[in-house]
Amino acid sequence: MKTISLRRFALGFVAGALAAGAIATGSAYAKPESGQPVLDWNRVLLGLVSTPGVQPPTVQPTRNFAIVHAAIYDAVNSIDRSHEPYLIEIHVRRAASETAAADAAAYRTLLGLYPSQQQTLDQTYAAELAGVPAGPARDEVVRIGEQVARDLLAVRAADGSQASPPPFAPGTDPGAYRPTPPNFAATVFTSWGQVTPFVLDRGDQFRPAPPPAVSSDAYAAALGEVQSLGSANSSTRSADQTQIATFWNPPIQNAWNQIAETVAASHHSDLPTTARLFATLNLSLADGAIAFYDAKYAFQVWRPVTAIEATADPAWLPLTGTTPADPSYPGAHSTVSAAAADVLARFYGDAQRFTATSPALPGITRSFRSFSAAAEEAGLSRIYAGVHTRLDHVAGVKLGHDVATYVLRNALLPTRSATLTAAHLPGTTVDVARTRFGRILVDEHGRTLYDFPPDKGTTSVCYGACAALWPPLTTTAKPHAGSGVHESLLGTTRRSDGKLEVTYGGHPLYYYVADRKRGQFSGQGLNQFGAPWWVISSSGKEVHRG
Repeated sequence: MKTISLRRFALGFVAGALAAGAIATGSAYAKPESGQPVLDWNRVLLGLVSTPGVQPPTVQPTRNFAIVHAAIYDAVNSIDRSHEPYLIEIHVRRAASETAAADAAAYRTLLGLYPSQQQTLDQTYAAELAGVPAGPARDEVVRIGEQVARDLLAVRAADGSQASPPPFAPGTDPGAYRPTPPNFAATVFTSWGQVTPFVLDRGDQFRPAPPPAVSSDAYAAALGEVQSLGSANSSTRSADQTQIATFWNPPIQNAWNQIAETVAASHHSDLPTTARLFATLNLSLADGAIAFYDAKYAFQVWRPVTAIEATADPAWLPLTGTTPADPSYPGAHSTVSAAAADVLARFYGDAQRFTATSPALPGITRSFRSFSAAAEEAGLSRIYAGVHTRLDHVAGVKLGHDVATYVLRNALLPTRSATLTAAHLPGTTVDVARTRFGRILVDEHGRTLYDFPPDKGTTSVCYGACAALWPPLTTTAKPHAGSGVHESLLGTTRRSDGKLEVTYGGHPLYYYVADRKRGQFSGQGLNQFGAPWWVISSSGKEVHRG
């Protein structure tokens, strides 16, 4: 019997129902709109899923995050058109308001997913949309954002998320999953692995290898680690490990969406980039959830508490008191965290300093030097909490990497026309060169680019004699990201003479006139006009060494 994937069907449906003529190619530069609307609506969604009774108990929340952010992305991308749509593309004039499109798409999807929250959503929508001048132009874009939302909701209505799962039969053999003490909660999301993925072809596409047998030395070692570190009254778990376990215990997809908010805000990412970031992130997390539930119920491995009480200590309980009501292998926290870290690293580079908070520990802040470090800590937290083994963690990490890699390679890609024509557009291109300082920024001809610390944010203070020796890197259109350059960090600032200067990570960029050829960086650390000048790494940081 011939089968048609939901995603391919949706693409054909949208093209036939919504196309309104050829999409124009090329680019018209305009001041980028702020990514703040995406952050605002993400906070609204976080508030909804955190409110008792609002999120349907049979619907995995990652699905709703993916729908909302895919709709925002497709609405904004219908105007920006620098990347492929997720599913839906409607012809919109390029000067239209991306903010209004994002607001309308977010509101309409949230209203479809949470109709009981209409009063709250109406108030938020009115406040958000008030920042866009009223009139026919706004009304047109609002209609388009709402259309994208309605179509995406219609496509996902038949994804299997509303299906009633068959009754789950607990196992009785050693190693087989069964509800866990002390509350013996009913098993959840038993058929979520059969929900149609957002980007993956199927839920078992990256199913992990089977876990070691519970009679193996590998399993015994992994279980012994949890028995020691994860016990409610452990004497081997450190105070920091106890804090880590509690800190990361709340829903893990919420934590990574909050981290993404923090990082996107700190980089002042524009609206198309922010929309694409959150869509990529949440498509990856939603497909990660489908994938780990597929694996959990394929292998049905018992939880540590069941194993320890059956084989070593009948009174043993985990630090968390209770255990999530699903099988142990692979770990959900590890899967989601690995996927999220990969997506964020693709947009901003892995080596980012940031802080995170947790509703489980109000007032406590944890700091990280990279996304991968945070992901590793989040995964290991489940061992300290007593609910997962290291075997679960390792399998989850690999699964998360596999899912994110697939999404990043197959969804929301730069448009072919943009890739082919970038070299012929008036915008300046920023590239990366490998040097003894690491990977640093250069222009399209290989000339080294510098940062001037006295600049006030993105406002340049280098004029006159300064600009004669250190000319600004200017552009006549939106700058282009070369290989190794994070597009999200590129921007522009208007100089007092009216020229557009290229910025990267909030730094206005300059040349040094003494650098005559590719690979020269004679201005590195040179103290002129009141401060030293520094080359910039591909992650947007000053390199302070000579």
